[in-house]
Amino acid sequence: MTNACAILVLALAGCADAWSSATRPCAWRGHTAVRVGAVRCTEHAAPAGAKQRARRMRELNSEKRWGEALALFEEGDEDASCYLQAIRAHSGRGDGPQALATLQRMQSNGFNATLEVYTATIRACATALHWPIALSLLADMSSDGIVADTACYNAALSACDRSGQWEEALPLVQQMQDEGLRPDRVTLNTLISAASRAGQWQVSLRLLESMDEGLPDAYTYASALAACERGGQPKRALALFQQMQARGVAPTVVTYNAAIRACASESLWPVALSLLADMQSDGLVPDVRSYNAAMVACERVGEWEEVDALLREMSDSNVAPTDVSFHTALSACRRAKRPTRASTRAVVRYLQCMRAQRLKCSVIGYTTAMNALSRGGCFRAAVAVFERMATEHTPDGRAVYTALRACADGGLWRAALGLIERYPHCVDQKGFALAALACDHAGQSAEAERVRGRSAP
Repeated sequence: MTNACAILVLALAGCADAWSSATRPCAWRGHTAVRVGAVRCTEHAAPAGAKQRARRMRELNSEKRWGEALALFEEGDEDASCYLQAIRAHSGRGDGPQALATLQRMQSNGFNATLEVYTATIRACATALHWPIALSLLADMSSDGIVADTACYNAALSACDRSGQWEEALPLVQQMQDEGLRPDRVTLNTLISAASRAGQWQVSLRLLESMDEGLPDAYTYASALAACERGGQPKRALALFQQMQARGVAPTVVTYNAAIRACASESLWPVALSLLADMQSDGLVPDVRSYNAAMVACERVGEWEEVDALLREMSDSNVAPTDVSFHTALSACRRAKRPTRASTRAVVRYLQCMRAQRLKCSVIGYTTAMNALSRGGCFRAAVAVFERMATEHTPDGRAVYTALRACADGGLWRAALGLIERYPHCVDQKGFALAALACDHAGQSAEAERVRGRSAP
């Protein structure tokens, strides 16, 4: 069975509902045409200076110096090759609307929009926001008598992938077949990625199995592994990673990261740490995503010591932790099975590190830290964290409630009264009850009765 036929069989047999939806009239087919009206384009002889400018723009684009390429575009005579390079520069900057405007300017000035130009513009519009334009451009090509090739269809499929429009990808593949084009590795990889983003892990695996031997590469497996992760299939992900190695596909940092993320479960978190070690044994250098994925696996089961060790390893390896790294570490301390003095000290240290490294701790992060400190009996420290948070954020109801609970458990009645006075809009009956309990624990029965007599706004 050819790859193209296999795709259709899988689509029809494995996701009939998706196929039925996809073959109905699609939203993009009714999208406002983006092509400039019926302009009769003619061939223009390119001035010698324009050719040199186009060549220089191509060099700048290859060096990712998009702004310089666009500045050069505006300096001299217009040429079709300059328009192409300008569209590619806008694409490199992720500016689909400007790429489209350049295409329209090219057409209005009488230049032919070639297959390369359309493909570059479609690729520029392959975003979550502009995917309907990308697909509309594909339809415009046919109206202009330009036959799309596999690379052009792959650009359109990329738009479906990045926008999560899995169902829109299926009719494009059939259209490719109708035009006698054979899907290549990029086509199948993009389809697998699109299915993965849509949570269709079964479809991703079927597409992988349909590929001829030797065709799947590391990107293919990374997308399929991500599909297993999103689908909550850690054991399938691990088996898939082992299959990849058995078939001679060398793992990359990306595939290792996907496998580590998939193993973030109660039973497989040690495997996530083992994969991180295997990555280094294979001569690969873990990046911050690798460490963050491993930390999440440990955080899920409250193994805060392992998370702390990973943070130290990052420092030793000159990998700068991010706010995600520290938020994960704070959550691991909150989930600790047996809070200890060491775990509470770690919470304070993580907050100090974030401040020193100018990483912003969110309201959720601060609330997590308060919970971790309270679980370890450090109630005053928890309230101090709240006060620190209040200098950076507007506390929400959950944060105020967490601080009041720390006050109640620690008998910090003055702090509790201060909280209900400062944040009355965040305090409900449960909050008042906690404030009264803080007074009771401190032997302030009169204050406790006064608080109980108040009503939440």
